Amino acid sequence: MLNFQICKSQKLLCDTHKIDTDFAFCYNPIKYKLKSFTYLIMHIITIGINHKKAEINEREKFYLTKEKIKYALLELHKTNFIKGVVILSTCNRMEIYSHITCDSETGENFIKEFIKNFFICSTNEIEKYFYVFKDTFVIKHLFEVASGINSQIVGETEILGQVKEAFRIAKEINVVDKLLEKIFSKSISTGKIVRDKTKISTGHISIASIAIKKCENFFGSIKDKKIIIIGAGNIAFLLSKYLKEKNIQGIFVANRTFDKAKTLADFCGGVAIRFNTFPKKLKDADIIISSTSSPHIILKKEHIEDIMKNRKKPLLILDLAVPRDVDSSVKNITDVHMYDLDSFKSIVEENYKKRKNEIKKVKKIITTELNYFKYQGNHIF
Repeated sequence: MLNFQICKSQKLLCDTHKIDTDFAFCYNPIKYKLKSFTYLIMHIITIGINHKKAEINEREKFYLTKEKIKYALLELHKTNFIKGVVILSTCNRMEIYSHITCDSETGENFIKEFIKNFFICSTNEIEKYFYVFKDTFVIKHLFEVASGINSQIVGETEILGQVKEAFRIAKEINVVDKLLEKIFSKSISTGKIVRDKTKISTGHISIASIAIKKCENFFGSIKDKKIIIIGAGNIAFLLSKYLKEKNIQGIFVANRTFDKAKTLADFCGGVAIRFNTFPKKLKDADIIISSTSSPHIILKKEHIEDIMKNRKKPLLILDLAVPRDVDSSVKNITDVHMYDLDSFKSIVEENYKKRKNEIKKVKKIITTELNYFKYQGNHIF
């Protein structure tokens, strides 16, 4: 039996009344009425926003950089009833996972108020776009997230790495307690088991691969097209990898850090361009794919209007960033075809249909792993 963290007064209470301290961490919010006071059970709670609940124009307001994640984690962990906390922030979701030692309603209200103040948003936005999971449903949800079946692109592989990174960041600044450590470790191992035992992630399944497919659907062939990649992060790396496999020659890479742009360009046989000069290259481009971590718009309407003045061919722009890199009004310019993450609906639906049978298999594995987790003595059920 695993002995979870309990404050001295709670431990004394359990010892005095012969309550199993492991049993005290069961799923239901049971209260032990003991003489003149009440012993409250601890809870796990997740509050989040994702692509299922909100469009990108809402989601991007809640995106967090690594530095902001650390700051938010430390602020939350200062609260005496939050024993552990992890924040998962990706292009399609922002979720706060907490282990709390108060009643679930108090914990939920506190975290919602924190979100309201931290992101400067309204109560109405939180009630409209955010979801809440508690206790067992938190673990089930996290297993589904790590397994890729809760993603916009079902089966995508990046999410498992993002869960690992969220867990690593929280551990690095010592805001993960033993309970959350076990839950996140188990979710990561479940994600690996799912991909080993099913075909949920077979083939190139990622935002980058969907973007390449969008380009091919639009042009028919992209072999002779000039492509500008803006950014040098994970998505940009996958884009360059897929383009290299297709033997695309006209690739240009721009990034604020020129060395990173050069490394990526060398990898895919492209040309690195300095960030402050890339607008001049736009006039020759057939495709622009942007995936930076910039908090501000980097491609403004006037940039695109300027290059389209004397141009007689269409321009395809894919904005894969959150927050978005491209001014949304760009799509109103003649011969400009601009898509963001929420514009891949038809490809996403096609991908879902292909993996529908695999999703059933994944859910069976998750149920098995969830039950095994309980059997091991993790009495949070």
